[in-house]
Amino acid sequence: LVNVRTGKMIHSFGCLSGEMPPGAVVTSMAQSPAVDTVAVGTSDGSVHLVNALHDLRLFTLRHGPSKGMKSRSNGGGSAVTSLSFRTDGNASRQGVAPLAVGCDDGSISVWDLTPVEDEATGTVRRTLMTRMDGAHHGGVSGASYLPGEPLLLSSGRVSNAVVLHVFDAPDGSGRVLRQRR
Repeated sequence: LVNVRTGKMIHSFGCLSGEMPPGAVVTSMAQSPAVDTVAVGTSDGSVHLVNALHDLRLFTLRHGPSKGMKSRSNGGGSAVTSLSFRTDGNASRQGVAPLAVGCDDGSISVWDLTPVEDEATGTVRRTLMTRMDGAHHGGVSGASYLPGEPLLLSSGRVSNAVVLHVFDAPDGSGRVLRQRR
């Protein structure tokens, strides 16, 4: 992680050195609303949440390719091309902390980062709220929540389409509000 103004390296993510398979590279990063936390997307379809202050990997989310879609990544998952945290008040009032993940197979997944403990095993997991397969033909170029709104703006890599998704359903699923294809 480099400060673009000074050109100095801020963080080297040493905590991910043993977590990424050979050949996997960092493809996307996003600053979390939580202090010192960064989401790091990789070419193997993993998203690592990292505390940059302490160089500590907090947890990892894994993505597989969409059904019927081929990934251009060199791993089993779909390469992560975009990450965005939702910051509107409706999400916090509903008790969810959404993270949108765009992939090179054209899908957009929305994860709830609120920890859920499995009482049987004692493990903590995160919930996949929704997955929009085929959101963009040819892959997702970018996906970004609008600040303070339940709106996700996404663009296609090959199709050059722009789609505005709204997340106003009680189950957390999104729907297309506007699009230019």
